[in-house]
Amino acid sequence: MKQPFFSRIVTAMFLLALIFTLIGPLQAAHAAAIYRVIPGGASSGSCGDTWGNGCDLQYALVSQASSGDELWVKTGSYKPASDGNRRTSFVLKNGVSMYGGFNGSESQREQRNWVANPTTLTGDLNGDD
Repeated sequence: MKQPFFSRIVTAMFLLALIFTLIGPLQAAHAAAIYRVIPGGASSGSCGDTWGNGCDLQYALVSQASSGDELWVKTGSYKPASDGNRRTSFVLKNGVSMYGGFNGSESQREQRNWVANPTTLTGDLNGDD
């Protein structure tokens, strides 16, 4: 015997509500974070929560940031490797946003001034280019 139309609608709505209830916590598992990056920053442990505890750019890219996060990069020049290894490069993860132009005192992204505070990613690892 076939269910009445109204009963099928209620059943479908219940199933959708159940699915969204189960999926919702999975999506909220990672709250977006802001990691502050500074020249010569920390390359281990927990860093980037403040400008005074800034991360090294490569460390933030590889070990800290994940999809939905932002990297705020302080003015300066950044190399992908400090040991001169030309096979190393900056790789931005999918869903991670990176913003330069900070002087290291900002608390909001809109305060940055990328003209006054240039941020450079360079491949000149040995200073000879």
